[in-house]
Amino acid sequence: MRILLVEDDPSFRDLLVSILVSEDYQVTACADGAKAWDIYRRDPFPIVVTDWMLPKMDGLELTRHLRKLPEGDATVVVVITANNKIENLREVLAAGADDYISKPFDLELFMIRMTIACNQAENLAKKQRAEKNLRDLRRELEGRNRFHDFVGKSRPMQQVYQLIRDIAKLDTTVMINGETGTGKELVARAIHEESSRSRGPFITVNCGGISESLIASMLFGHRKGSFTGAVADQQGVFESANGGTLFLDEIGDLPLNLQTSFLRVLESRTITRVGETQVRPVDVRVVAATHHELSHLVAQGRFRQDLMYRIRVARVLLPPLRERREDIPLLVQHFLRSLRAQTGKDVETADEHSMGKMMGYAWPGNVRELRNAVEFAFIRARNGRISQEDLPPEMAPNAYAPPPPAAAPPVYAPMHAAPPQPAAPRFQPSQDRAAAMREALAFCNGSHTDAAKHLGISRATYYRWLKKYGIQ
Repeated sequence: MRILLVEDDPSFRDLLVSILVSEDYQVTACADGAKAWDIYRRDPFPIVVTDWMLPKMDGLELTRHLRKLPEGDATVVVVITANNKIENLREVLAAGADDYISKPFDLELFMIRMTIACNQAENLAKKQRAEKNLRDLRRELEGRNRFHDFVGKSRPMQQVYQLIRDIAKLDTTVMINGETGTGKELVARAIHEESSRSRGPFITVNCGGISESLIASMLFGHRKGSFTGAVADQQGVFESANGGTLFLDEIGDLPLNLQTSFLRVLESRTITRVGETQVRPVDVRVVAATHHELSHLVAQGRFRQDLMYRIRVARVLLPPLRERREDIPLLVQHFLRSLRAQTGKDVETADEHSMGKMMGYAWPGNVRELRNAVEFAFIRARNGRISQEDLPPEMAPNAYAPPPPAAAPPVYAPMHAAPPQPAAPRFQPSQDRAAAMREALAFCNGSHTDAAKHLGISRATYYRWLKKYGIQ
């Protein structure tokens, strides 16, 4: 074990060095705190033994300095002091020392204290190695299960990730379809960050959240005095996003009278501010999203057909959460880590019953609803884990769960994506029979009768499968 010894009395320093070396310690010795600080910064030691009263920098100041370094957390500091009053010793510990020895002291006692310090340093080193290994493992696992701000390893999400990579290479307009809460803005941001425009601005506008009287000014800007309240010239979001990406959420809510102007901007790459005639060039990639099916809006006369064709050159269809249930445990752990970091509350996981509930729930609000449910349960959780009783009331066994909105079949098939499937039932077992039985058991809180009903099989077949697959 390596020790940095700081003692200004030469004879006493030599005595301590000889004793420590005789016990196989590797000792580096110096006479003042400033010199010790220079040595430690270049090569941190697991143990520092320092006198309190030193020239240039005293032992307590040295202790405070090294505690500020990341390596200081893995160092055991022992202070030698002739000030053995209670208030002095409290000051030593307050500075960050782990132990102190009061002068004069017995050399055998000194070596016992060194043995204790050595054990502390070894334990600290083991703890740091274990923590580093855990961080590396988590980083590796998260790397496999994450893509930008998305969390998920399911096949539908892997297809979405690949589609985003493919689309990002082309500087074209993009249409994102998906139910509320599936993460349409995350797709738009990932496309931006994967593209050559990643160093440019990324600007978001919700077309459904702005009054019709203001949206033209918001998009294209305005000239001073062009309408009441226009007290100065103002650029719109197209100009603000120049060189980057403009994400227009809920494009289906764009007023019909503005759709012509919007189409002109996409085709000419120029804008004209409200109240002006000057044409201004813009270099913007437009990514649009909606939970509507635009072809239906076109049929209803609420959306221009030529604009629909213009904005849906590249397309992404986001799967609802019920079609990628295997991602739910990953998402739950991700949300719990985030909540622990924000609050310091130690809730590590969800127990088997609560996870079964979450795996079987319909999630009409998708990932956003799951995140809110985990936060609700996190607040209520005790004993370090989420239990079934902590979940929101709508997830109770007899609670009404609204069916997911029926989506009209899209008129396109996105690249690398499987054809859209009809809305799934509230419980959708895995294709793997053994996994499906375990999921059904978790969903039905261990009831074999109910699990057989959910699987749509007879009890005789159910029990035969139990035996076949060794399920307890």
